[in-house]
Amino acid sequence: MKLTLFILLFIFIFSIFTVKVIDDDKVDIVDIVDLDLVQISKALEIYKGLYGFYPESSIWISALTEDNDDIGGSAIIESIPKDAFGESYIYNYPSKCNGGEYDLYSKGENRIDECKSGDDLVVPN
Repeated sequence: MKLTLFILLFIFIFSIFTVKVIDDDKVDIVDIVDLDLVQISKALEIYKGLYGFYPESSIWISALTEDNDDIGGSAIIESIPKDAFGESYIYNYPSKCNGGEYDLYSKGENRIDECKSGDDLVVPN
């Protein structure tokens, strides 16, 4: 009886610890994507400040990452990383999703472009 109670208690404690670790990993991934999206959106705002408009969807990465004579010969942002799920961030200008001037988001864990809905991760407010 005591052994059974001990085993059940051990399984219960282990399951709580496992759920906590998984939840912490998801929070870390969301934090990483949030930081990337904030940095990219700030780079987009700098670009708009320089030129009066956002870069076209087809050239946005090079527009932000290549050396720029208008800001002393350096890039606005060093690089655009892949998201925490190994996918490219989605950028549309003009917006194709929920309004706004442009779309910037991660396809999320399911890696399906749901146009800023579902599990897609967007720039935090």
